[in-house]
Amino acid sequence: MTFEHSLLNQVDIFDALDRAVIVSATDEEGKIIYANPLFCKVSGYSAQELIGQDHRIVNSGIHPKSFFKELWDQLKKGNEWKGIISNKNKNGEIYHVKTTITPIRLKDGKICYFSVRKDITPEINLRNKLEYFNETHKIVSDAANLGAWDWNISENTLIWNDQIYKIFDVEPQSFEATYEAFLSFCHPDDVDKINLAVEKSLSNPNVKYQIEHRVLTREGNIKSVLETGEVFRNSDGIPVRMMGIVQDITELNNQKLLVERQKEQILEASKMSALGEMAGSISHEINTPIAVILVNAEKTLRMLKNKEENCIAEINDSLKTIINTSMHISDIVKTLKRISRNDFQIQEKAEISTNEIIKDLQTISSERIKNKGIELLFEIENENELLKTNNSLLQQIMINLLNNSMYAIKDLDNKWIKIQGKKLDGQYEFRICDSGNGIDSEVANKMFQPFYTTKQIGQGTGVGLGVSLSYAQALGGTLTYDSKSKNTCFILRFPVSS
Repeated sequence: MTFEHSLLNQVDIFDALDRAVIVSATDEEGKIIYANPLFCKVSGYSAQELIGQDHRIVNSGIHPKSFFKELWDQLKKGNEWKGIISNKNKNGEIYHVKTTITPIRLKDGKICYFSVRKDITPEINLRNKLEYFNETHKIVSDAANLGAWDWNISENTLIWNDQIYKIFDVEPQSFEATYEAFLSFCHPDDVDKINLAVEKSLSNPNVKYQIEHRVLTREGNIKSVLETGEVFRNSDGIPVRMMGIVQDITELNNQKLLVERQKEQILEASKMSALGEMAGSISHEINTPIAVILVNAEKTLRMLKNKEENCIAEINDSLKTIINTSMHISDIVKTLKRISRNDFQIQEKAEISTNEIIKDLQTISSERIKNKGIELLFEIENENELLKTNNSLLQQIMINLLNNSMYAIKDLDNKWIKIQGKKLDGQYEFRICDSGNGIDSEVANKMFQPFYTTKQIGQGTGVGLGVSLSYAQALGGTLTYDSKSKNTCFILRFPVSS
């Protein structure tokens, strides 16, 4: 091999090296004495800007001082140093280089430090993104109690991520990693429906696996989980793999039960409130006829005691008044018994005419409304229209709406409540309106929410409208506020019996 050929090879080698890696050299003081073109390109500095500087010119500030102290301690001892350094280019952008620094003793006895670096910024950025994704995924999975699984059907091997082991309260080393082992953690009463759901999704490509079931932990605790999975098939359509997620919904179900219990308590409070309102209404309705009975009874006794002459006709009139008034009280009590049957529980609906509904409402409420100086008006069409509903709940809705109207207009000079009824588009519509000037839009948007009230403390619980809406919906009807009405008006609609 000739010298020229050897030198050419060295030139070719350095040229290839310049294109592939970042090359630099520093003197004993760390001052840059050589920077190849790739170093200039990556750092953004020209060779003239780099020569004579030390590597602090590209220091990113990410590494602590101890990092570079250890690096220089190794080099001063004559040892090669390898590692990853994060630098900053001229534009302030971070780049990462895999670095090898080798001490070289020159002919004059001086030391220079030869550095070869490979730009691995894309790999580092990708790794950081993956670490961020994994960390984020872990945080989300932990927060949502969400795990992932992968079942190789042909080999019957099952892979769980860490979150599923936490959900099932089992150590990875104690898990057999098969479908049968998974079933052993499921509640015995749910195993059949799990197998059926899996079988359906495996046999029918259009059926996705989704099931809520219980898990029985080794310590005897019962958890609720929601599983969703997708089946992957080979070219022949045979299931080969199934992947999915499982979510611990125990707390969610507990919250649902709590909400249901609270809802029941609200409904119970509303029932008691309604019964109280009805008792108040009945007392007002009964007090007046009782007073009539007492007056006439005392009048009759007085006439009999004094043996007044020619009083037979008057005694006869008084006794008739007592009888008629007693029958009126009897009607009131019968109405109360009828509409409060079953303690306001939603029972089987029955057919009832709109005439009966209005008559019951008048019996319960008319005297009390009259005593408050409020004029009660009725405009009822199709009086004999039959509704299939529950009269007890319907009366409670009506009473709640009447109570709200009475409270709202109690200080007005012009006080009236109007109940209108008519058949409309296959439904029967009741409009309960009063002389108020409507409800502010902000209040109207909230008034059906439980416990929301504009009444003073002690004068309302805020459950009336919310419960009335629930009852209307339970009976297949609707309860809405008419924002377009000049006065305050609620609309109650129920299907007509067919």
